[in-house]
Amino acid sequence: LVDQLRAVDNPVVITGDIHASGVGVVTADPDDPATPAVVPELVGTSISSTFPSGLVEVFESAAAAMPSVRYVDARRRGYVVCEVTADDLTADFRYMASTATAEAEVATGARWVIAAGDPEPRPA
Repeated sequence: LVDQLRAVDNPVVITGDIHASGVGVVTADPDDPATPAVVPELVGTSISSTFPSGLVEVFESAAAAMPSVRYVDARRRGYVVCEVTADDLTADFRYMASTATAEAEVATGARWVIAAGDPEPRPA
């Protein structure tokens, strides 16, 4: 998979369905996450599904300790908006103030930028 991703100009993996937000990297050797970053990865959370509250702290601590993880948030619900230009990709992690009402306020809780040709995402 890593070789296939390297064959593409400026690849970015976008995924979700873990009920948490995240930013990370796919590394050169998946069995050794300390190897160099090859491809950035964005993980979108869900708006309505929640992460088990009793596991949030454990999950966030474990994820933050992984060398390939740059950002994680399992506490808030929302979505990711990506703006792509020739120079970079900007990912805004948007979070709902509440999921109990359709009129809930939405705010950007984190912003990450991936420069073209650079596999390392950076907080903005």
